[in-house]
Amino acid sequence: MKPWSNLFLFSAERDAIIATLQTALQELDYTLYNPFGVMPGLAYPQTVKLFVTPPHGDTIRIIGEPIAELLPPLSQCGLCLALRFDEEAASITLYQQGRETAWQVLTPYLREGKTSADIETALNHAPSADDDSAQLSDVPLTALPEHMQTLAQGVNPQEADKLFQRFAGRLLNSDEERAAAQALLKPQSPNWNSVGGRQALAVMNCLRVPSDWHRPDFITLRDAYQLHARRQRRPQAKLLPGDAEIMAAVPDALEYVPIYGGK
Repeated sequence: MKPWSNLFLFSAERDAIIATLQTALQELDYTLYNPFGVMPGLAYPQTVKLFVTPPHGDTIRIIGEPIAELLPPLSQCGLCLALRFDEEAASITLYQQGRETAWQVLTPYLREGKTSADIETALNHAPSADDDSAQLSDVPLTALPEHMQTLAQGVNPQEADKLFQRFAGRLLNSDEERAAAQALLKPQSPNWNSVGGRQALAVMNCLRVPSDWHRPDFITLRDAYQLHARRQRRPQAKLLPGDAEIMAAVPDALEYVPIYGGK
């Protein structure tokens, strides 16, 4: 699995965050560009591709794979948390006022009912595999038929795997085929049920962040944004098969702000 990383800023000042990101990238010799325009942009050997979410309370998420050099300037806008995980472990890096700091600065941002001991435990001990509070299905709902996707929207996330198994059991003839199908699906999204994924969920479950803090993922948002932008430019443009579903996955995609830089 490719490591997953995003930034979270405890701030509602989105304009300041966007301006800081743009300035910081330019100071690092990146050229800002728009890949969603009418004409394709230049191809760069080195790129940074990010989206800034609308504020959710006092939290703003930066979706994508940020570079470490962005953390100090962004932390001038508010406490900056970089969350990263792979199959084996999760880690957080915290910056405040331009300097790296310790996890104790998160105490004012704890969710009601959580304590400093809870987040210390989450940071230092990965949850067990049977901890339901730190699991998500690693099978994307888009793998299911449309009517089953609709049903899945209202069920517990742990039920998604059961839905997949029920669907796969009708079409795939052996355990090996079902395992191969799931293996093909997993690279499309981070494995939140891995050791690192469960630890990341446990850490964020301690904090006062939206319950859907991990959604949408970058690829889903990027594809939806591109289609919504095209529809905005050309309202009569014909949709290709699957386009409507991609757009519906993030209906408010144009409320996110893309920040792309290349060099």
